[in-house]
Amino acid sequence: EKPTEATTPTTTEPTTEFQRVERTLPLVVDKAELLSDEEEKALLARCEAFTAEHKMEIAIVTVNDFEGKTYEEYGDDFYDYNGYGYGKNDDGILVLFKPGADGERALYITTHGKGEMNFFETIREEMYSAMKDLIIAEDYNGAFNAFLDKAEYTMRPNVSPIWLFVLLLFGATGGLIVTTKMTSKNYSV
Repeated sequence: EKPTEATTPTTTEPTTEFQRVERTLPLVVDKAELLSDEEEKALLARCEAFTAEHKMEIAIVTVNDFEGKTYEEYGDDFYDYNGYGYGKNDDGILVLFKPGADGERALYITTHGKGEMNFFETIREEMYSAMKDLIIAEDYNGAFNAFLDKAEYTMRPNVSPIWLFVLLLFGATGGLIVTTKMTSKNYSV
């Protein structure tokens, strides 16, 4: 009798590819209830205006619990699984804050797509610094407005001083040429 060859069953591992979802939550989610209704509405209006102008979502989220995750995992998952991000690359930035006693509170900024390019580590550090003292003073509205101020400042187009000089030089030269031509046509009688 001829022995039969053993065949190993082929197993296919389940794919855990992330499926993009549409955002169903607002750009300001205050689960920790740190903001008044008026403050939340004002912050939401700023977030929506920023998103419309820069084609990149900006969001503010407060929570009381990270549900067993690290703050990085929770922030990244909150962004991904709640459909945040603008366009096909999910461009955006989200600040996550969990209140608590000194040493227990956490502040984290996650970026995606264009957000990663515009809000690199140095900029995020500046954002943390702008919010830190306000958070310690429990001025959460002030802290989140400082975050938005820094984001808006970062997205402003930068004009190099050299370009300003070149534009000024062109303007002065053009003005000089025009006035020289005008004065050369004046003849005294």
